Amino acid sequence: MDAPGRGRQIANRATAALVVVSVLLIVVAALVAPQEPGGVRFSAAQVYVWASNDADGAIGRVNTLTSEFDAALSLDVGKIDLAQSPTSVLVIDREIGSIVPLDPATLEFGDAVRLPSKTTVVALIPAQKGNQGHRGAGTGAGTERVALLAPNTGRLWITPADRLSKFDRSSPPSFEFGEGAAMVVDAAGELIVASPRDGSVYRVGDDHSERIGGFEPSRGSASMPVQVSATSAGWAVLDPRSKRLFSSEGMIDLGHAVSAGAELALQHVAVGSRADAAADPGRVLVATSSELLAITATGEVRVLARVSGDPAKPLSVGGCGFAAWSDGNDWSQCAESGDRVAGDARPRTTAAPVSRRGVSGDEGGGGFRGAAPIFRANGGAFVLNDPTTGEVWNVTADGAVPVSWAELLGENNDAALALEPGMPSEGGPDSPPARRAPPSTTAPDAPAPPGSGAQNPESQPSRAVASGPQREPLQPSGVGVVVDAASGTISLDWPDFGSAAPVLGYFAQRLAPGEHQTACSVASTGAVTPPTGDVLDVGRARSAIFGGAPPPDGGYRFVVWGYTATACAGSEAVTVLPAPVPSAVADVGGAMTWVGTRYEYRIAPAGGAALYELQRLDTEREPVGEPVVFSGAAVPRELTGDVFGEPVVFRLRACTVWGADAACGPWSEHAAPQPSLDFTLPGLVYSEERGEWTWVALPDNAGQSARVLCMGRSGPAGQVEIADGYCRTGEAFASGDAILRVRIAGVVLDIVGSDR
Repeated sequence: MDAPGRGRQIANRATAALVVVSVLLIVVAALVAPQEPGGVRFSAAQVYVWASNDADGAIGRVNTLTSEFDAALSLDVGKIDLAQSPTSVLVIDREIGSIVPLDPATLEFGDAVRLPSKTTVVALIPAQKGNQGHRGAGTGAGTERVALLAPNTGRLWITPADRLSKFDRSSPPSFEFGEGAAMVVDAAGELIVASPRDGSVYRVGDDHSERIGGFEPSRGSASMPVQVSATSAGWAVLDPRSKRLFSSEGMIDLGHAVSAGAELALQHVAVGSRADAAADPGRVLVATSSELLAITATGEVRVLARVSGDPAKPLSVGGCGFAAWSDGNDWSQCAESGDRVAGDARPRTTAAPVSRRGVSGDEGGGGFRGAAPIFRANGGAFVLNDPTTGEVWNVTADGAVPVSWAELLGENNDAALALEPGMPSEGGPDSPPARRAPPSTTAPDAPAPPGSGAQNPESQPSRAVASGPQREPLQPSGVGVVVDAASGTISLDWPDFGSAAPVLGYFAQRLAPGEHQTACSVASTGAVTPPTGDVLDVGRARSAIFGGAPPPDGGYRFVVWGYTATACAGSEAVTVLPAPVPSAVADVGGAMTWVGTRYEYRIAPAGGAALYELQRLDTEREPVGEPVVFSGAAVPRELTGDVFGEPVVFRLRACTVWGADAACGPWSEHAAPQPSLDFTLPGLVYSEERGEWTWVALPDNAGQSARVLCMGRSGPAGQVEIADGYCRTGEAFASGDAILRVRIAGVVLDIVGSDR
């Protein structure tokens, strides 16, 4: 479906759970920065971050350079949550469990879909440039993806962000990690999942998971999910129930450093921020309701601050750490400098007096005392936000500065633009209303709006308005085009059309084959009428993004129109043609391989198509379920939900990506050479003291029996006792030497005690 014009009308969507009722804008733009290889990149990543306001039912975009909102959207939603990246914003309605995408460039909403549950955790996995996908994963590196984790079941779905509108919560999950699982996207953009079910930490790609470590979950960790993080020092898992922190270096008991009954919050890292070892102190922060702890790679636990309040999850961004509490305290420290503490929080090791300035700038502390702040991060930009009250603070070098909604949601509310679902614009759905040009006294050197390509708005020089004799007011120039098929967008950019008179705005027009080109016009009163058809009104911005369907046969034509107070002129048309349809997939390289504790069939189709569709076949060679999408290498059983213990039979086809649509070639059928096997023993634990392995149940692989044997690395030692649910050796081995050997259908997996 073609993207509608910005803010003009919204189609009636029966499945939409989020209904936009008003849009309040100071700056509206459909802009992208100068293009980089690998797709569109927005300069807004380092400046702008979105916050939510349940009290007023709104979300807003904060400019962290000016500590002001530049846009706000009012929503008919009671409890709002957000997931965001430089190129995407996902708005979540926690009351009914739905999600809707918002394009941060055009401020347009997509279609809402239901989440698997109201508590579903949502994360955006950024697109990777070139071939820098997940290490060893061979994933869809060129496409931003959405990860949806239901913590009550541990089911995880991964879907391309531009196909979110097609998500079906009844579809088979991409992975299952068991109740109480947790996930995080690290600074490099890789998805990390902790599974209490088998005590494992996984690096997860679109089509396979790789076990990178283990931990020992406590009883009840499913009802109180673990927390997981990834820093420059590696992965970390916090079990709040047992107050134990696990990492690749081992386990650290925080019980002695944490007050009784304290709430614990493990730090997270801003995705895409600088997280190299030179910039990051290589520690893990844990905030509690009474202190802030730093745990080093060597296991040292330091108390950085004493507080009394509910903690926000600490944030690491750009080599700096930040923390905040509901008692009005905030804390920050960078690798290159010492602590900066506001309110009453103070480093334990600091003898000199600390600042008692409150985060709002008042003496005595407590700028957000009584609030429940959380950190909202978008690349290198972040703010503190109390979602319930809507309060927002911009964290600066001098403390946290309050950001007010009043100008957008209070004083200017009379100017709100109503966007009732299905309401046509004035003059009918195909006739956009006339737009009055701003008065000629409006400064043409206003600050660049989000995404305009201004990498550092503070450094942008102002431009003087030319005076003297008027020359030809408009000089249309060539239009540059960047096609990003993975996100389903076509981006346009162009130089300033102006000569002597300032250009007051631009329209970007998309024309289908055979569609007549119409021009914009300026009346003597100054009223501007846009060209008809598929048009984006981008204001003074000099770039625009079109989404929707791929170019039809014959291609799309694009024209950019610029207007002054007296005239309107258009550029030469630029044509974008569709990509060719792929041929049948004939060459499929595949091999049985280990994916954690699962023996799977992984395939790597030759040909390098943008994406592939995969669908399971039953014993009669009939398709089962809906096709699933992957890019690069894939594990068919994980994608199609085949039963363990049976060879997977599937069909495959290559596709040309275009956002939510794809032009696909013919299907070809394939089969795995061996059955897929699951060696996971639920609840598996090793006790050094007793030399005993225990588990809840043996693996179920379509009736194929599993045999177990416990031993040391050098082999069995003494008498071995095996019964239902345990295996005990006559000699108690250290966890690093203890082996549990599991054999199914002639395939063997050795599990080491130190990995449990």
